[in-house]
Amino acid sequence: MAAQSPAPAHPAHAPHWSYDGAEDPAHWAALSPDFALCGAGHQQSPVDIVNNGHTIQVDTVGSGVLVIGRDRYVLQQFHFHTPSEHTVDGRSYPLEAHFVHKTADGKLAVVGLLFEEGADNPALNPCWSRLPKSAGPPVDLGRGGLDLRNVLPGRHDVYRYAGSLTTPPCSEGVDWLVLKQHATASTAQIEAFRSIVPHDNRPTQPLAGRAVHSDVIH
Repeated sequence: MAAQSPAPAHPAHAPHWSYDGAEDPAHWAALSPDFALCGAGHQQSPVDIVNNGHTIQVDTVGSGVLVIGRDRYVLQQFHFHTPSEHTVDGRSYPLEAHFVHKTADGKLAVVGLLFEEGADNPALNPCWSRLPKSAGPPVDLGRGGLDLRNVLPGRHDVYRYAGSLTTPPCSEGVDWLVLKQHATASTAQIEAFRSIVPHDNRPTQPLAGRAVHSDVIH
């Protein structure tokens, strides 16, 4: 579980990318041929979400396992973005968590959780107590101290769409499920994260004809 967006460590030979300056999201596609989809892709994430009312049921089985149709996705890691990468009807949120799941054959599904500024969220404390003092390489926050049942909201209605990774190489074919119900985080919790990572969000990308469905996770 990583405190920053680029959760997997970059290999030594991978080109450097950033959220600012000459290596910001607008330039990712030019940094490497491996990043070409960041500019040329047609199913890129994040997006501005508008609900169109279709319903499909998506089941979860056990802790950290997501089952979509015949595919079984296992939770690999989660990380945070500030401000949120996804927006809803143009509205941005101060924090967003991404729970990254993968099948045995490499398919990806990511559950997104948006945070409103409000009440202190004690479920975040096991991670927040281990936040690094400054930005740098991804930090392993450990799995044992954080109970996802307390982090995720009680209702599991989601916006679902076909998208991509939100960091280079911006690979497509990612099944995105963004929870409609939001969590809260206190001003102090949000600022604690921002003091380390002032911002790590990719701007929203064109839907390019994609549908955003209203689904349910059980």
